[in-house]
Amino acid sequence: MDFRVLEISLISAQGLKPPSGPLRRLHAFAIAWAHPTAKLRTLPDQSGAENPTWNERFLFRVPTSFLASDSSSAVSVEIYASGGWCLPSPLIGTVRILIGNHHLLDRSPDIPSFAALGVRRPSGRLHGVLNFAATLLTRVSLIAEEALAESPAVAYRELMCESPRPRRRIPPTSASIIAPLMDRNREDPEERSDGGGTMCGLGFQRRIHFCPSDENLPNSSTR
Repeated sequence: MDFRVLEISLISAQGLKPPSGPLRRLHAFAIAWAHPTAKLRTLPDQSGAENPTWNERFLFRVPTSFLASDSSSAVSVEIYASGGWCLPSPLIGTVRILIGNHHLLDRSPDIPSFAALGVRRPSGRLHGVLNFAATLLTRVSLIAEEALAESPAVAYRELMCESPRPRRRIPPTSASIIAPLMDRNREDPEERSDGGGTMCGLGFQRRIHFCPSDENLPNSSTR
């Protein structure tokens, strides 16, 4: 069977209906698939609320018949409100992208076909718009080709290698700081030959000269 590479770019959505519930702010994400066994997911939008922006690109390995103008094949998209780690993610709406309506086999390859479709809420009413692009690719990177050989769908984000994290400079331990200070604070016998004393502390020394009238020292004058 002859296979082609279909790229679906989920760009953004506008005017979504926030779900009722305990969610304070809408962080929408989308799930797309050409076959239910291989679903791809965007990252949750963090700032757009009812107007999220994703700009995520998904690759699907599909047969040529999937792209035919008279085909009823479609890419399904579901939009959810992220509930974080604790709460469930309620469904906001769904979109069904009929690939045949874009006539990808009749147009120049590698040129995206942009479109906007209404988002159908679970109640059946249309509320909001999904902006997307569909492209028939004739050239893909080697890493994408290898990934599509193992899975019928892959996200560009999954193909990107994470940059290595910079190494953190290990701060010196307290022992390496205190040891030199203790060496500096050791008593010097020569400094005590004049009858003075030394008061030691971390990082400083101070000479203390005793007064001749100190009762613990012999009187320097003859009474």
